[in-house]
Amino acid sequence: MSQRRYGKKNDRALTLWVKLARAFATFSKAADRDIERYGLTTAQFGALECLGHLGPMTIGALCRKQLVSGGFDSTTKVWNGATGQEIAILYGATGMIRGVNF
Repeated sequence: MSQRRYGKKNDRALTLWVKLARAFATFSKAADRDIERYGLTTAQFGALECLGHLGPMTIGALCRKQLVSGGFDSTTKVWNGATGQEIAILYGATGMIRGVNF
């Protein structure tokens, strides 16, 4: 079976995209293994990374380093990012919490 060609410029772009995708997958797997060594999930590590960030945060501002989480139990929890202590549990949702926003 012969390879389909799209022109020299497009072939180079596709080849680069494939190489970058493979590099990302390799890096992502290595990072996941490293995070797992500390007993964390990737999501937990991401939350800790945000809470420990000292400079300006352009994506998802954390109001006074508080973390808000919601889940399948229809509750929203507010956490102190500095201490890890639960600050409040908010009730009243009628279903699964799919997202929260300050």
